[in-house]
Amino acid sequence: MQFLYVDLTALVPLSIMQAWTGSARKLTKDMPTATLFYYPVLISVGTASLLQLIFQIFFFVNIRKQPFYYPLDPLSLTWSGPNLSYEDTILFMVSNFQYVVTCLAFSIAEPYRLPIWSNLPYFISIIAAFTINTMIVFWPDGGWPSKVFNLLPFATESTNYYNYRYMVGIVTFVNCVLTYGAEKFIVNVLTRKADAKKKLTKELEFRA
Repeated sequence: MQFLYVDLTALVPLSIMQAWTGSARKLTKDMPTATLFYYPVLISVGTASLLQLIFQIFFFVNIRKQPFYYPLDPLSLTWSGPNLSYEDTILFMVSNFQYVVTCLAFSIAEPYRLPIWSNLPYFISIIAAFTINTMIVFWPDGGWPSKVFNLLPFATESTNYYNYRYMVGIVTFVNCVLTYGAEKFIVNVLTRKADAKKKLTKELEFRA
């Protein structure tokens, strides 16, 4: 069910609707990037990928240090049903936000396209995805997210560690801010500097 949720609510609709954002009302003298093998583009993709990897590794290690954690028993693996583990539970919660914020970061459109809120289906999908993902993280143990997505509880037989969900929410929020902020910096600073340098080089070649 986890893979179905990711495909139906994040990857497929967002990747399709992202392209529905209209062109900017005014033309700009700046030419868009003509190739994907342009170093600001490569830095953009590499930075986003590295940030998601760092936070996933953090949670993968951190969950194992929690008092409610117990490892997956290899002898209990089965093909007839889900194989529940805390690593799967935490990475599902975190990666849901990473999919959406990465898509949002790559939607920075100035000066070629309209703002994303002008693309109503895409904007609503972003809000809906963030809302559902937040509910998955903060809904108490035993609720519908646990049942639908086969998530393990953050609790022992005697103690409920609900506060861990706050930590997950805060660190994931930092992940989202860094992802969007890094892309904003790359677009507004590195790409413009690279474009200006490229333009200057062409002008010098033309004069020569």
